[in-house]
Amino acid sequence: MTPSRLFARLAAIGLFGLVPSIVAFVDTPTKPAQVISGHTDPVYGLAYTADGKKLVSGAFDKTIRVWDLSTGKESAKLEGHTDLVLSVAISPDGKKILSGSLDKSVRLWDFPGAVAVVPAPAPAAPAAKPAEVKKEAAKPAEPAKKDASKKEEPKKAEPAAAKPAAPAAPAPPPGPAVLAGSGGQVYSVVFFPDGQRAASGAADKAVRIWDLAKKTPLKAVEKAAENTIYSVAVSPKGDLIATGGDDKLVKFFQPADGKELRKAAGHTAAVYTVAFSPDGLKLASGSVDKTVRIWTVADAKEVAKFSGHPDDIYSINFSKDGTKLASAGYAGNVLIWDIAGSKEKMRIKLPPSTQAYTVAFAPDGKRVAVGASDSKIYLFDIP
Repeated sequence: MTPSRLFARLAAIGLFGLVPSIVAFVDTPTKPAQVISGHTDPVYGLAYTADGKKLVSGAFDKTIRVWDLSTGKESAKLEGHTDLVLSVAISPDGKKILSGSLDKSVRLWDFPGAVAVVPAPAPAAPAAKPAEVKKEAAKPAEPAKKDASKKEEPKKAEPAAAKPAAPAAPAPPPGPAVLAGSGGQVYSVVFFPDGQRAASGAADKAVRIWDLAKKTPLKAVEKAAENTIYSVAVSPKGDLIATGGDDKLVKFFQPADGKELRKAAGHTAAVYTVAFSPDGLKLASGSVDKTVRIWTVADAKEVAKFSGHPDDIYSINFSKDGTKLASAGYAGNVLIWDIAGSKEKMRIKLPPSTQAYTVAFAPDGKRVAVGASDSKIYLFDIP
């Protein structure tokens, strides 16, 4: 997908409201430690397993894939979404994958899972949008079919003998559970620490808290934002939900009743991404205004502002020890920030004309994975 086609696609779905003006501060691409290829469209969601040995990705090709990082090879491919996959998460026990999509569904998968194609009924095709071109997800080859015209002849010596019963066909692998009532296009999904609940944010302005056993919402905060909610995060204790959206605000909600507790104002454009620090005391947010801001959770006060990106910030992620923050931007820059010193620690540049859409720290904090517009996943070592 060329940058012009990608821009048209994102503009058509309302993923960003401002036209980026790309200014590359770093011209020389950074050499990656590893490059993973396999997706056929941009990679928009990433999550590491707790042991750091595998990586889960979601992409515009409508698939979720699991990668073995020791080999860089795909170990599983999950199909079922009927539109772009925008967010993926791994349950705390590592047994489930959660995904959110432009097809307005939240789906729960077994991890790692074999290929399981069990799509929900496809909605009526919308009218074609100007300059919109989409690739169809690659379909697995059909298994060879047995020739039904050839019949097994009975043995002449035993004309009355019954034919041996054909062995039972193996049961198909289980498909994903489609959570009922997901509302609008789903931009963000996240598990609660207990692994029994999840939260999602969508284009219908709502935050939903899910009972994963029942596959239904426990609570829906219907007007959590003035417009689209692009990002949701759950605190390490599970006692808070944070959101970022088109209204330029970071908001904090109480999961039990959906009550808005406080909000952080300061960004001057849409907030695309939010993340709690591992100790739960701070929250980071990234915005179309090209800044990353750090807020105290207790009172929603801004304590740091990082201005280093030349363009929209799409994704942020704390290292497990909370000392570093990674941020990924449209211009193809990934910045690593020193939280204690409130300064830039490292700058990574993707290849020319390649946008960075999502970033994830490895559990040991020594590497970051970046999902990119060229359908690849880049891994970089962090000193």
